[in-house]
Amino acid sequence: MIPAEGGEAKRITFHSAAEYPYSFSNDNKNVIFGAARMDLPANRQYPAAYMSELYSVSVNGGRVTQVFTTPAEDIKFSKDGSKIIYHDKRDRRINGASIILLL
Repeated sequence: MIPAEGGEAKRITFHSAAEYPYSFSNDNKNVIFGAARMDLPANRQYPAAYMSELYSVSVNGGRVTQVFTTPAEDIKFSKDGSKIIYHDKRDRRINGASIILLL
């Protein structure tokens, strides 16, 4: 994390898995990112190391929370924060394109 006006970067997560930032929450208090952290198999619907799950962490760093266990990436929030849209990574296809789900 780095301020828009520049400055020193601040690390906000500490895990050995590769993590990919996707978006800020609609209130700009959290960063939503993807990672294959491999939680308990009972918690995963489609366990595979290459299918990242969505997580959230405060812009100040701290405890990471899992958004949901469905393999997903490229999340975006509606302006009021009541809906999200994301790329479903389970490789289901409609007319040759991956399904985008709106919750």
